[in-house]
Amino acid sequence: MPRPIITGTVIRRIDLHCDVGGSNKDYRITLTQEPDGNCRVWGEYGPAGRIHQGGEKTERPVGRGKADLIIDELLTEKARKGYCVLGDFRPNKGVAKPAPAPKKPRPVKEAKKKAVAGPLSEESRRMLRGLI
Repeated sequence: MPRPIITGTVIRRIDLHCDVGGSNKDYRITLTQEPDGNCRVWGEYGPAGRIHQGGEKTERPVGRGKADLIIDELLTEKARKGYCVLGDFRPNKGVAKPAPAPKKPRPVKEAKKKAVAGPLSEESRRMLRGLI
């Protein structure tokens, strides 16, 4: 199946990549909106960096809620196959990046021992207190 000709205004594009089990492939989900407000969902795929196949995932234009459900199903299916989201582009909202990997906890530093004022001379203690 050749790469589809995407129609309508792009309102969301999700790029995915899979490198599980020696794979090196990309998948792209595109959500477009028709002038009447209905949406279409497109799926494209191919080797990494060369998406060249795909098709429409909606049989006809659907409402935004139905389109979002189709996208969620595609994302779930692709996650099961080992794909990870590279980017989630929404032209009106900018680029939403995938959540960062959790940071490793920093090692706990040992607290420095506090100096005890006991061994100081009386004159030194007065200086520290600002009495001299």
